[in-house]
Amino acid sequence: MLSVPTLAIGGVILAFLIRKLIHQYQLRKFALSRGCLPPTAISRWPLGLDTFRETMRGLNNLSFCKMNYERHLKYGHTYELNMLGKINISTCHPDNVKEILTTQFQNFNIAHRLGSKIDLLLGKHGIFTQMGSAWAHSRALLRPQFNKGQIVNDMDSLEFHAMRMTSMLPDNKIFDIQPYFFALTMDTATEFLFGESLESLLTEKGVEPAKGTFSEAFNTAQWWISLKLKSGPMHWVIGNKETARSCEISRNFISKYVDKALTMDMEKKKKEGKARYVFLDALAEEYKDRTVLTDQLINILLAGRDTTAGLLSFIMWFLARNKRVWHKLRAEVLENVGKENKPTWEVIKDMKYLKYVLNETLRLLPVVPLNTRSAVKRTTLPRGGGPDQQSPLVLEKGQLVFYSVYSMQRRPEVYGDDAEEFNPERWETLKLGAWDYLPFNGGPRICLGQQYALIEASYVMIKVLQKYQDIVGIDPATGKEVPGWGEDKTVKAFKERLGLTLSCMDGVHVKLTPAA
Repeated sequence: MLSVPTLAIGGVILAFLIRKLIHQYQLRKFALSRGCLPPTAISRWPLGLDTFRETMRGLNNLSFCKMNYERHLKYGHTYELNMLGKINISTCHPDNVKEILTTQFQNFNIAHRLGSKIDLLLGKHGIFTQMGSAWAHSRALLRPQFNKGQIVNDMDSLEFHAMRMTSMLPDNKIFDIQPYFFALTMDTATEFLFGESLESLLTEKGVEPAKGTFSEAFNTAQWWISLKLKSGPMHWVIGNKETARSCEISRNFISKYVDKALTMDMEKKKKEGKARYVFLDALAEEYKDRTVLTDQLINILLAGRDTTAGLLSFIMWFLARNKRVWHKLRAEVLENVGKENKPTWEVIKDMKYLKYVLNETLRLLPVVPLNTRSAVKRTTLPRGGGPDQQSPLVLEKGQLVFYSVYSMQRRPEVYGDDAEEFNPERWETLKLGAWDYLPFNGGPRICLGQQYALIEASYVMIKVLQKYQDIVGIDPATGKEVPGWGEDKTVKAFKERLGLTLSCMDGVHVKLTPAA
């Protein structure tokens, strides 16, 4: 006769098996009713140890985005991968991305994995971490802060900081321009947000910020959080002490400005003649909670600084390898703006080749190259099922979907056989579908600040091209000039620093020749 414990254990196992059989039956019925087929599975080893090892190799080799793109070339636009027992979907098909971001918007959540500690930096009340009605309220509140009028009003500040930066760049000497861009965008973003600049250009002077400063802590927090996000179930062993330290410094810094705004008498401020637009003051009229204000500001600062600095760095990285584009773009700047004039909104919008250069840069190196969503309930995606990947596939509740803008914007069937080449002229005749090009995401969560970022990047590039007549790209490892685009057409030499946004791990080393 079986003992009571044995019967109990047997009952638990039987109940588990029955539940699993019912689940499989319901899943099969759901899939058949919608014409779904299984996706291509790329993991071969138990628990997906092979794909996990390959992913870690891509991170260590600073080529995670490229590795993901090569997987899509090998396995197709949509595939299934096992990451330490967790079954995920990776896609770069525009129909699937449209489904995730628009058609089934309510069926997908921002995929913040347990233990990523992203809330330690961005909080729970910022626009990037909110969902549902709270997110909708924040977006409605923030949208007017990025309209054309506000951007135009901010262009005098942009002129001041851009001129300060160009005056500090070394002439005819090898240097890394990327830290200048990050300092510049920190200064413009903090002046826009807080009413006063952090003055990073003056304190950092083209070098990485010192440990313990806000800029260093902000960079470090993003780096460790991004590693946790990419490490999946192993997140808990990575950088806990540094994550906590850097997030605390970052949030305490922002909170000082919040406290000042909350105690400020707005009528007194106006009487003192200090009524120029400040983002924080406008936000403080709506929110009175210190934590909410801190969360919103640090979310917007992340977008305002890092995305534009990354874009500027990528433009210079490409131009340093293609002098033909540099000289053609400079000719357009001199023709439309002149050698010393300030560019206006209208002039920038009329500069077609500048737009082509920005578009092509964002196509090849989008500042947010990969993104993730989690299925709120059992649902489907329209492409990826079956051997030809043209049938729908089933997503289970809680299943993660990775979508790669980096891969999507390199598809030869859309961009041609030269899709991996930097060729701004392609935009003269390029015909795109609505979801073939998404450097600022799409759907209801499309980036609010995309016009701000594009105007700022355009403005800064105009000031650089006004001052400098020639550029030479330098390999930091050898100190020698990098090959021109005719000799090395792909971005295979680009080393990714993939935090919450993308930047250049090796920096952007150049030598600039000032105009006579």
